[in-house]
Amino acid sequence: MKVGELGYALNENYSSNQKLRLVFDMENAFSETPQISNLQAELVSSTAKDKEIIESNNTLSISSFNLIEPGKSFDLKDVTFNIILKGKKLYISTNLVEVMKSVKPDDKTLAIAAEIINENTWLEGDIDELLVDFCGMDEKSAELFTAMLTEPQSFDKALSASFAGFDENSAISAVMMESQIDSIIRLFGDDLFKLNQNADGSYNFSYSLTKDKLIDYITEAAAASGEIGIEDMLEAEEIFEAFNINITINGNISDEKINNDMSLEISVNTDAFKLNAAWAAQSDSEIGTVDFTDYAFPENTRNLNTILTLLKTRLY
Repeated sequence: MKVGELGYALNENYSSNQKLRLVFDMENAFSETPQISNLQAELVSSTAKDKEIIESNNTLSISSFNLIEPGKSFDLKDVTFNIILKGKKLYISTNLVEVMKSVKPDDKTLAIAAEIINENTWLEGDIDELLVDFCGMDEKSAELFTAMLTEPQSFDKALSASFAGFDENSAISAVMMESQIDSIIRLFGDDLFKLNQNADGSYNFSYSLTKDKLIDYITEAAAASGEIGIEDMLEAEEIFEAFNINITINGNISDEKINNDMSLEISVNTDAFKLNAAWAAQSDSEIGTVDFTDYAFPENTRNLNTILTLLKTRLY
Protein backbone atom coordinates (compact mmCIF):
# COMPACT_ATOMS: atom_id res chain seq x y z
CA MET A 1 0.00 0.00 0.00
CA LYS A 2 2.88 2.35 0.77
CA VAL A 3 4.38 1.75 -2.68
CA GLY A 4 0.98 2.50 -4.22
CA GLU A 5 0.66 5.72 -2.25
CA LEU A 6 4.17 6.85 -3.25
CA GLY A 7 3.74 5.96 -6.90
CA TYR A 8 0.32 7.52 -7.40
CA ALA A 9 1.34 10.66 -5.52
CA LEU A 10 4.04 11.22 -8.16
CA ASN A 11 2.14 10.04 -11.22
CA GLU A 12 0.10 13.19 -11.93
CA ASN A 13 2.52 14.08 -14.73
CA TYR A 14 5.11 11.73 -16.24
CA SER A 15 6.68 10.19 -19.31
CA SER A 16 7.59 6.52 -19.33
CA ASN A 17 9.30 3.91 -21.51
CA GLN A 18 8.47 0.23 -21.13
CA LYS A 19 9.59 -3.03 -22.68
CA LEU A 20 7.88 -6.39 -22.20
CA ARG A 21 9.09 -9.75 -23.52
CA LEU A 22 7.16 -13.03 -23.43
CA VAL A 23 8.47 -16.50 -24.32
CA PHE A 24 6.12 -19.49 -24.19
CA ASP A 25 6.85 -23.11 -25.20
CA MET A 26 4.54 -26.07 -24.59
CA GLU A 27 4.53 -29.77 -25.48
CA ASN A 28 1.30 -31.64 -24.77
CA ALA A 29 1.14 -35.43 -25.14
CA PHE A 30 -2.31 -35.74 -23.50
CA SER A 31 -4.20 -35.11 -26.75
CA GLU A 32 -4.72 -37.74 -29.44
CA THR A 33 -2.14 -35.99 -31.59
CA PRO A 34 0.80 -34.56 -29.59
CA GLN A 35 0.86 -30.79 -29.83
CA ILE A 36 3.74 -28.35 -29.75
CA SER A 37 2.91 -24.68 -29.28
CA ASN A 38 5.15 -21.69 -28.88
CA LEU A 39 5.04 -17.92 -28.82
CA GLN A 40 7.65 -15.19 -28.66
CA ALA A 41 6.50 -11.60 -28.35
CA GLU A 42 8.01 -8.24 -27.53
CA LEU A 43 6.11 -5.04 -26.74
CA VAL A 44 7.84 -1.65 -26.67
CA SER A 45 5.83 1.32 -25.35
CA SER A 46 6.19 4.98 -24.59
CA THR A 47 3.55 6.67 -22.44
CA ALA A 48 2.93 10.26 -21.36
CA LYS A 49 0.37 11.48 -18.81
CA ASP A 50 -0.64 15.03 -17.95
CA LYS A 51 -3.58 15.32 -15.53
CA GLU A 52 -6.59 14.05 -17.51
CA ILE A 53 -4.79 12.91 -20.66
CA ILE A 54 -2.82 9.69 -21.21
CA GLU A 55 -1.09 9.01 -24.53
CA SER A 56 0.57 5.67 -25.29
CA ASN A 57 2.45 4.53 -28.41
CA ASN A 58 3.03 0.78 -28.61
CA THR A 59 4.79 -1.55 -31.03
CA LEU A 60 4.19 -5.30 -30.78
CA SER A 61 6.25 -7.94 -32.60
CA ILE A 62 5.20 -11.60 -32.49
CA SER A 63 7.28 -14.46 -33.84
CA SER A 64 6.92 -18.26 -33.83
CA PHE A 65 3.19 -17.95 -33.21
CA ASN A 66 1.46 -21.31 -33.63
CA LEU A 67 -0.97 -21.47 -30.72
CA ILE A 68 -4.03 -21.57 -32.96
CA GLU A 69 -2.94 -24.13 -35.56
CA PRO A 70 0.09 -26.11 -34.33
CA GLY A 71 2.63 -26.50 -37.08
CA LYS A 72 1.36 -23.44 -38.99
CA SER A 73 3.39 -20.58 -37.61
CA PHE A 74 3.17 -16.98 -38.74
CA ASP A 75 4.80 -13.77 -37.61
CA LEU A 76 3.31 -10.38 -36.90
CA LYS A 77 6.07 -7.78 -37.05
CA ASP A 78 5.81 -4.18 -35.86
CA VAL A 79 2.11 -4.07 -35.07
CA THR A 80 1.39 -0.58 -33.71
CA PHE A 81 -1.30 0.48 -31.24
CA ASN A 82 -1.53 4.18 -30.49
CA ILE A 83 -3.88 5.00 -27.62
CA ILE A 84 -5.19 8.25 -26.13
CA LEU A 85 -7.33 8.37 -22.98
CA LYS A 86 -9.26 11.35 -21.64
CA GLY A 87 -11.72 10.58 -18.88
CA LYS A 88 -13.91 7.77 -20.20
CA LYS A 89 -13.08 8.55 -23.82
CA LEU A 90 -10.75 6.19 -25.70
CA TYR A 91 -9.02 6.92 -29.02
CA ILE A 92 -7.05 4.18 -30.77
CA SER A 93 -5.28 3.76 -34.10
CA THR A 94 -3.58 0.54 -35.25
CA ASN A 95 -2.03 -1.03 -38.34
CA LEU A 96 -3.10 -4.53 -37.21
CA VAL A 97 -5.57 -5.03 -40.06
CA GLU A 98 -2.97 -3.93 -42.61
CA VAL A 99 -0.40 -6.32 -41.12
CA MET A 100 -2.92 -9.19 -41.13
CA LYS A 101 -3.69 -8.38 -44.77
CA SER A 102 0.00 -8.80 -45.62
CA VAL A 103 0.02 -12.16 -43.82
CA LYS A 104 -3.14 -13.31 -45.66
CA PRO A 105 -3.09 -11.40 -48.98
CA ASP A 106 -5.91 -13.53 -50.51
CA ASP A 107 -8.42 -12.74 -47.75
CA LYS A 108 -10.98 -10.38 -49.35
CA THR A 109 -12.53 -9.39 -46.00
CA LEU A 110 -9.17 -8.22 -44.69
CA ALA A 111 -8.55 -6.30 -47.93
CA ILE A 112 -11.82 -4.38 -47.49
CA ALA A 113 -11.25 -3.87 -43.76
CA ALA A 114 -7.75 -2.48 -44.39
CA GLU A 115 -9.31 0.32 -46.43
CA ILE A 116 -11.48 1.29 -43.46
CA ILE A 117 -9.11 0.66 -40.54
CA ASN A 118 -5.45 1.56 -40.99
CA GLU A 119 -2.72 3.33 -39.04
CA ASN A 120 -4.09 6.71 -40.14
CA THR A 121 -7.62 5.91 -38.91
CA TRP A 122 -8.59 6.92 -35.38
CA LEU A 123 -11.37 4.97 -33.66
CA GLU A 124 -13.26 6.61 -30.80
CA GLY A 125 -15.33 5.00 -28.04
CA ASP A 126 -16.32 5.08 -24.37
CA ILE A 127 -14.31 2.70 -22.16
CA ASP A 128 -17.10 1.79 -19.76
CA GLU A 129 -19.52 1.02 -22.62
CA LEU A 130 -16.92 -1.16 -24.35
CA LEU A 131 -16.28 -3.10 -21.13
CA VAL A 132 -20.00 -3.79 -20.68
CA ASP A 133 -20.92 -4.49 -24.31
CA PHE A 134 -17.85 -6.43 -25.44
CA CYS A 135 -16.11 -7.71 -22.29
CA GLY A 136 -19.20 -8.82 -20.38
CA MET A 137 -18.57 -6.66 -17.29
CA ASP A 138 -21.44 -5.39 -15.20
CA GLU A 139 -21.84 -1.60 -15.10
CA LYS A 140 -20.53 -1.20 -11.54
CA SER A 141 -17.33 -3.17 -12.26
CA ALA A 142 -16.85 -1.28 -15.54
CA GLU A 143 -17.13 2.07 -13.73
CA LEU A 144 -14.58 0.95 -11.11
CA PHE A 145 -12.14 -0.35 -13.76
CA THR A 146 -12.49 2.87 -15.79
CA ALA A 147 -11.84 5.01 -12.70
CA MET A 148 -8.72 2.97 -11.82
CA LEU A 149 -7.48 3.24 -15.42
CA THR A 150 -8.12 6.93 -16.00
CA GLU A 151 -7.87 8.28 -12.45
CA PRO A 152 -5.25 6.06 -10.77
CA GLN A 153 -5.91 5.64 -7.09
CA SER A 154 -3.83 4.10 -4.34
CA PHE A 155 -3.79 0.35 -3.80
CA ASP A 156 -5.65 0.49 -0.48
CA LYS A 157 -8.52 2.48 -2.06
CA ALA A 158 -8.74 -0.02 -4.92
CA LEU A 159 -8.69 -2.86 -2.40
CA SER A 160 -11.46 -1.25 -0.36
CA ALA A 161 -13.54 -0.79 -3.51
CA SER A 162 -13.12 -4.46 -4.43
CA PHE A 163 -14.60 -5.48 -1.07
CA ALA A 164 -17.48 -3.00 -1.27
CA GLY A 165 -19.86 -5.67 -2.56
CA PHE A 166 -19.56 -7.88 0.52
CA ASP A 167 -22.57 -8.06 2.82
CA GLU A 168 -21.38 -6.91 6.25
CA ASN A 169 -24.19 -8.88 7.94
CA SER A 170 -23.33 -12.16 6.22
CA ALA A 171 -21.14 -14.71 8.00
CA ILE A 172 -20.26 -16.27 4.62
CA SER A 173 -19.12 -12.92 3.26
CA ALA A 174 -17.05 -12.35 6.40
CA VAL A 175 -15.28 -15.70 5.97
CA MET A 176 -14.68 -15.03 2.25
CA MET A 177 -13.29 -11.56 2.98
CA GLU A 178 -11.02 -12.90 5.73
CA SER A 179 -9.74 -15.59 3.37
CA GLN A 180 -8.99 -13.09 0.59
CA ILE A 181 -7.25 -10.63 2.90
CA ASP A 182 -5.18 -13.46 4.41
CA SER A 183 -4.16 -14.57 0.90
CA ILE A 184 -3.11 -11.01 -0.03
CA ILE A 185 -1.06 -10.71 3.17
CA ARG A 186 0.55 -14.12 2.64
CA LEU A 187 1.40 -13.50 -1.03
CA PHE A 188 2.21 -9.77 -0.89
CA GLY A 189 3.01 -9.10 2.76
CA ASP A 190 6.20 -7.96 4.47
CA ASP A 191 7.79 -11.42 4.26
CA LEU A 192 7.95 -11.18 0.48
CA PHE A 193 7.65 -7.45 -0.27
CA LYS A 194 10.35 -5.12 1.10
CA LEU A 195 10.35 -1.31 1.13
CA ASN A 196 13.36 0.71 2.31
CA GLN A 197 13.93 4.46 2.40
CA ASN A 198 17.35 5.75 1.37
CA ALA A 199 19.29 8.66 2.87
CA ASP A 200 18.31 10.91 -0.08
CA GLY A 201 14.60 10.31 0.57
CA SER A 202 14.07 7.86 -2.31
CA TYR A 203 12.68 4.37 -1.79
CA ASN A 204 13.82 0.95 -2.99
CA PHE A 205 11.29 -1.88 -3.16
CA SER A 206 11.61 -5.58 -3.97
CA TYR A 207 9.38 -8.64 -4.17
CA SER A 208 10.29 -12.30 -4.46
CA LEU A 209 8.01 -15.34 -4.70
CA THR A 210 9.68 -18.73 -5.19
CA LYS A 211 8.35 -22.26 -5.58
CA ASP A 212 9.04 -23.16 -1.93
CA LYS A 213 7.21 -20.11 -0.60
CA LEU A 214 4.24 -20.73 -2.90
CA ILE A 215 4.05 -24.41 -1.89
CA ASP A 216 4.10 -23.44 1.80
CA TYR A 217 1.21 -21.04 1.19
CA ILE A 218 -0.86 -23.58 -0.79
CA THR A 219 -0.34 -26.49 1.61
CA GLU A 220 -1.04 -24.41 4.74
CA ALA A 221 -4.16 -22.90 3.16
CA ALA A 222 -5.37 -26.37 2.11
CA ALA A 223 -4.68 -27.84 5.54
CA ALA A 224 -6.47 -24.96 7.26
CA SER A 225 -9.54 -25.54 5.10
CA GLY A 226 -9.73 -29.17 6.26
CA GLU A 227 -10.62 -30.29 2.74
CA ILE A 228 -7.38 -32.11 1.89
CA GLY A 229 -6.13 -35.42 3.26
CA ILE A 230 -2.71 -37.09 3.52
CA GLU A 231 -3.12 -38.92 0.19
CA ASP A 232 -4.01 -35.67 -1.52
CA MET A 233 -0.95 -34.02 0.01
CA LEU A 234 1.34 -36.79 -1.26
CA GLU A 235 -0.15 -36.50 -4.74
CA ALA A 236 0.28 -32.73 -4.63
CA GLU A 237 3.96 -33.14 -3.67
CA GLU A 238 4.53 -35.23 -6.81
CA ILE A 239 2.99 -32.47 -8.92
CA PHE A 240 5.10 -29.85 -7.16
CA GLU A 241 8.25 -31.81 -8.00
CA ALA A 242 7.63 -31.21 -11.72
CA PHE A 243 6.70 -27.56 -11.21
CA ASN A 244 8.81 -24.43 -10.70
CA ILE A 245 7.99 -20.75 -10.39
CA ASN A 246 9.98 -17.61 -9.67
CA ILE A 247 8.62 -14.05 -9.55
CA THR A 248 10.85 -11.04 -8.84
CA ILE A 249 10.27 -7.28 -8.77
CA ASN A 250 12.87 -4.61 -8.08
CA GLY A 251 12.31 -0.88 -8.23
CA ASN A 252 13.11 2.62 -7.07
CA ILE A 253 10.87 5.64 -6.41
CA SER A 254 12.22 9.17 -6.05
CA ASP A 255 10.84 12.68 -6.54
CA GLU A 256 11.97 12.58 -10.17
CA LYS A 257 11.88 8.96 -11.32
CA ILE A 258 10.17 5.60 -10.93
CA ASN A 259 12.06 2.55 -12.24
CA ASN A 260 11.21 -1.12 -11.95
CA ASP A 261 12.13 -4.52 -13.37
CA MET A 262 9.76 -7.47 -13.17
CA SER A 263 10.18 -11.09 -14.21
CA LEU A 264 8.11 -14.26 -14.05
CA GLU A 265 9.35 -17.76 -14.88
CA ILE A 266 7.16 -20.89 -14.83
CA SER A 267 8.11 -24.41 -15.86
CA VAL A 268 6.44 -27.83 -15.74
CA ASN A 269 8.37 -30.91 -16.82
CA THR A 270 6.69 -34.34 -16.97
CA ASP A 271 6.70 -37.18 -19.51
CA ALA A 272 3.30 -36.10 -20.82
CA PHE A 273 3.47 -32.33 -20.51
CA LYS A 274 6.22 -29.72 -20.77
CA LEU A 275 5.81 -26.00 -20.31
CA ASN A 276 8.34 -23.20 -20.16
CA ALA A 277 7.14 -19.62 -19.90
CA ALA A 278 9.12 -16.46 -19.17
CA TRP A 279 7.81 -12.90 -18.85
CA ALA A 280 10.04 -9.89 -18.28
CA ALA A 281 9.19 -6.19 -18.11
CA GLN A 282 11.21 -3.05 -17.58
CA SER A 283 9.86 0.44 -16.98
CA ASP A 284 11.59 3.81 -16.57
CA SER A 285 9.47 6.88 -15.79
CA GLU A 286 10.41 10.52 -15.38
CA ILE A 287 8.15 12.73 -13.25
CA GLY A 288 6.95 16.18 -14.32
CA THR A 289 8.14 16.00 -17.93
CA VAL A 290 4.93 16.41 -19.97
CA ASP A 291 2.77 19.37 -20.96
CA PHE A 292 -0.44 18.69 -22.90
CA THR A 293 -1.81 22.24 -22.54
CA ASP A 294 -2.36 22.65 -26.29
CA TYR A 295 -2.96 18.99 -27.07
CA ALA A 296 -4.93 18.33 -30.28
CA PHE A 297 -7.25 15.33 -30.22
CA PRO A 298 -7.81 13.27 -33.42
CA GLU A 299 -10.45 14.59 -35.82
CA ASN A 300 -12.72 12.70 -38.25
CA THR A 301 -12.77 9.62 -36.03
CA ARG A 302 -14.75 6.44 -36.64
CA ASN A 303 -16.98 4.99 -33.93
CA LEU A 304 -15.17 2.10 -32.23
CA ASN A 305 -18.39 0.72 -30.74
CA THR A 306 -19.93 0.46 -34.24
CA ILE A 307 -16.85 -1.27 -35.70
CA LEU A 308 -16.77 -3.80 -32.86
CA THR A 309 -20.51 -4.45 -33.19
CA LEU A 310 -20.03 -5.26 -36.89
CA LEU A 311 -17.12 -7.59 -36.10
CA LYS A 312 -19.09 -9.27 -33.32
CA THR A 313 -22.05 -9.82 -35.67
CA ARG A 314 -19.77 -11.36 -38.31
CA LEU A 315 -17.92 -13.61 -35.85
CA TYR A 316 -20.89 -14.89 -33.87
